[in-house]
Amino acid sequence: MDVLALNYTPWYIHTFSMVGPSGSGIGGGGPNVMPIQQSGKPSGGGKAVCCMSYPVEWQPELKLTVRWLVDKKQDGNTPGYWYKAENVRIAQYNGANANEAWGIFLPGDRVRVMITDGNRDGGNNPNNRPADNDPYIAQGVLDEEWNRLYPPAHD
Repeated sequence: MDVLALNYTPWYIHTFSMVGPSGSGIGGGGPNVMPIQQSGKPSGGGKAVCCMSYPVEWQPELKLTVRWLVDKKQDGNTPGYWYKAENVRIAQYNGANANEAWGIFLPGDRVRVMITDGNRDGGNNPNNRPADNDPYIAQGVLDEEWNRLYPPAHD
């Protein structure tokens, strides 16, 4: 399925990845996404990157690691930094109707992963900003390992 992103933060996100447990074959990555718009609408949603693998049947115990490269200075000279959130759960979805994976980036270095399945009344509607108390939102932290292994380059 395609991978898309929504950005509710004031920061530019250059890229992101979503990976399941080692050996699971679950994973994918997403496009860059601009900061939230002045109107308060999130940026993103229009550009997809192919592809992400996921289990057709929802697995409540499945946990992903999400990493994203974010530029918080936005000065054109300072590189961004990698963040990661571990143990990210995916809200229940109907795999027979699933069609897109979403990385939703929220203020406070938080992220939510969503698999859309046509259930617009459920928690899988990218048109609805996740509530701050959504149990599927995960807290991110600076990723010391990736910042050491893959330091972002200056432009």
